[in-house]
Amino acid sequence: LYLVNGERAAFGTSADVIARYTRDAVSRGSFDRGGVRLELRVMRQDGEPLLAWESGQTIRIVARVTTVVPVLSPAVDLAFYSPAGVKICGIESNRLFATAGTPVASFQFQFFVLNPGLALVETTLDVGIRSNENPNYIALFQNAEAIPIAPPQVPHARSDGVITLPVTVKYGEESASG
Repeated sequence: LYLVNGERAAFGTSADVIARYTRDAVSRGSFDRGGVRLELRVMRQDGEPLLAWESGQTIRIVARVTTVVPVLSPAVDLAFYSPAGVKICGIESNRLFATAGTPVASFQFQFFVLNPGLALVETTLDVGIRSNENPNYIALFQNAEAIPIAPPQVPHARSDGVITLPVTVKYGEESASG
């Protein structure tokens, strides 16, 4: 049995409870920077703990933000990086969803992100907080989360790139006729 704030968070086999506890300990990050507090959680789409991000799986990333000074039309940006520090992709919330034009001091964004076949051991996540009107960050949290990635289940695929694409190969020999 594993309790969080007095409520049952996990119940079952020892392996299940330990996996949930370990994932919670790793994935529940709280960060403070310059009057901005970020609570970041990464989980499976259904809210259950994420042990490894599998190819074809959608994860949920929850960013809860509290600021000392209210932010006009808040935006949250995400950036995913390879273990070598190469940027894989970036997401700007204001390009997907427009917030109201009123200042707020507490807000939450949920992102649902699909793994298209990442061929990495893990990806690290940067989180930037800004106003929709301004490209400059109020706060930037670099390496806020490390997300383990399960190897893609693609037969005979090489993982020397950033992404593994599912491929079908057809082979046929043609006879030489004279």
